Amino acid sequence: MNPLRPSVRAAAVPPSATAALDAQAKALVAEGVDVVNLTSGEPAFPTVEPAARAAELAIAEDFSRYTPAAGVPALRTAIAAHLNRHGTAYEAPQVVVTAGAKQALHYAFTSLLDPGDEVLVPAPYWVSYPHLIALAGGTPVPVRPAPAPA
Repeated sequence: MNPLRPSVRAAAVPPSATAALDAQAKALVAEGVDVVNLTSGEPAFPTVEPAARAAELAIAEDFSRYTPAAGVPALRTAIAAHLNRHGTAYEAPQVVVTAGAKQALHYAFTSLLDPGDEVLVPAPYWVSYPHLIALAGGTPVPVRPAPAPA
């Protein structure tokens, strides 16, 4: 019996440079070194009071169960309304709530890409974007900005 192993595509994704740098920064902090860690986007401050209170209220009201996969309907409606203040015409069914941009891109790439599809990636870009494309079977094509005219 073969041990559980990642797919060929998953095995080709290199370890996260961001996670490695974050671990190194946190190790230095643990040693007492004064470090400004800009690697992972993790805030360097405690949870803000309104968010902490909202979390406590949600737990107290037993609002801690699985939600619909696309997100809570009221949140999707609020997001559509917010977007529409900028001249668009979205409706709640067109909104999908994710935990962040990387998750949204992962969903989009795995839903839309076929093996070998090329995806233009405007530089500069987050380090994992090409890996997300490759993991979905696509081919990332970095597009570097043109130099400014002299």
